[in-house]
Amino acid sequence: MATLTETLEFDATNQPLGRLAATVAKTLRGKHRPDFTPQAAPRVRIRVKHVEHLALSARRRSAHRYRYSGYPGGLKDVAFGKAFAQNPERVFRAVVRAMLPENRLRRHLLRNLTFSH
Repeated sequence: MATLTETLEFDATNQPLGRLAATVAKTLRGKHRPDFTPQAAPRVRIRVKHVEHLALSARRRSAHRYRYSGYPGGLKDVAFGKAFAQNPERVFRAVVRAMLPENRLRRHLLRNLTFSH
């Protein structure tokens, strides 16, 4: 692995949500490099610009997102489009998080994902 930190920028303008999230997840893991090792966190920082301008289909906007507070009757239901309008960075981070493996490395990989306008 290289000791230098590689910084990559992605422009999210008019990009489909899932396609960009999949590309970001693969790049966060370091799969774009020939020296990929699955057990090591690569020195890659990703900056996503204009995440509020992602292309969302009408079907995706009307889809539901569920959260559970941990209390009885605490299941929250919010439309995906409304959640995206309130905080697009949080929604995009959640989509990328779901595409990463569920292990100890995921938390460290997500720290390398930043946003700019």
